[in-house]
Amino acid sequence: MKSTIILVFLLGGLFFASPLYAETLGEVFTEEDRLLYMGYEVMKCYDSQGDFWFATLKKEGKVLATFKRGYNKKEWTNFGLFSFLGGDTKQLIVEQFSGGAHCCWSYWVFKLFPDFEVLYENQQYPVGYDLVPMDLDEDGVFEFTRGILTFDYFDRLCHALSPIPTVVFRYHKKRNRYFPASQIFPPYLLNGIEKDIRTVKELNERTDFTTYDDSGGEYLSAVLQVVLRYIYAGKENKAWLFYDKEYHLPDKEEMKSKIKKKLKNCLVYKQIYEAQEPSALKPEPIDLRRGPLS
Repeated sequence: MKSTIILVFLLGGLFFASPLYAETLGEVFTEEDRLLYMGYEVMKCYDSQGDFWFATLKKEGKVLATFKRGYNKKEWTNFGLFSFLGGDTKQLIVEQFSGGAHCCWSYWVFKLFPDFEVLYENQQYPVGYDLVPMDLDEDGVFEFTRGILTFDYFDRLCHALSPIPTVVFRYHKKRNRYFPASQIFPPYLLNGIEKDIRTVKELNERTDFTTYDDSGGEYLSAVLQVVLRYIYAGKENKAWLFYDKEYHLPDKEEMKSKIKKKLKNCLVYKQIYEAQEPSALKPEPIDLRRGPLS
């Protein structure tokens, strides 16, 4: 079922409303154990020896991919057809959940016609939670969002306090693949950040930093909620200006170095800031039978 979400953004002191068309994957996934489309067959299978459910993708009897990132519940493996790229032809999306609280959703998106192509495979990226398709720029081709897990359990943070910024994946027509493109959608990604900024400022006003103990990470978490939202929205300069002004703990320079080191190894971050570099848009090759799909 398609729903229209009206969000109000503030840009340059002007308010404007933008309709975002979000699709619920629950309405996309078939309730059947087998799906046939344009000569392709996707089927749920059970391994009695390993006690887990998996799925196979075949065409004309040839196995193209095996999905083994689910677990022992059949309903944790799902697949369906959705028109990510617009038009009448649909693409295949496969979802598996392996159990756990947050880390453990895997997704694949395949183009089936005219050629078989992998459009997205999430094991390449440090992401988790649901995949949510939405046409942010209203061009008929769907973007989708995931949660970035790079800073989950960062430094002294527990999971509950860990910032999980959102990344927007956008279809790159020339490369025929989805890539991180959050830098194109900062109004969407930064909506409501003023509340997070106020939280940090209020903490600074009432905290005596000569005696404050942040071993639980509450203060670090509050600052990172702002800093990382800016960074992953393509606003890195603004992020560090905020950090330099508002982070008041004695480990300020050390923590900044730790954050930058973490970002340096994050593929989402690298592709957002190197999006204009052709080399940054070259996905690693995927072996559909023995690589990250199986």
